[in-house]
Amino acid sequence: MNKKKSVYKILGLVVVIIGSASLSWHWLSSSAPAAQDHQMIQAMNECDGIADKAVINLQEFLEFQKIEKLARKSRVMQLCMSDRGYRVNPAWLNSHQAEAHALALRENISDDAAVEELKRQHMYPGSVQETPFFWAAINKKANS
Repeated sequence: MNKKKSVYKILGLVVVIIGSASLSWHWLSSSAPAAQDHQMIQAMNECDGIADKAVINLQEFLEFQKIEKLARKSRVMQLCMSDRGYRVNPAWLNSHQAEAHALALRENISDDAAVEELKRQHMYPGSVQETPFFWAAINKKANS
């Protein structure tokens, strides 16, 4: 009877060791993208500050001035992120086409205008960041 208890204890210990080892391996293997995500978030924060400064003196009394200010801010954000090695993720664009079309029908605007509106909602820090992310790193080898 004691021999069976010893075998069960050893078996339980082996299961715990294997489980903790696999969890550790999973955690270590997923930490590399976290560092890349941290770099992307840092770039987003820097570019958001630059974009804010680029439009701070623009007046927005009329509706077209508000739209112009938003468009300029998003353009500065895109250029800044491009300078830091990021671009709009094609997977994000593909996954949001249906949402853009629904927005276009609801707001009575073109599909392109709806896509731009969704881009403005998702490109800044603090926006909803689901998978796939809005920004993706530019593949340096493809550009060479």
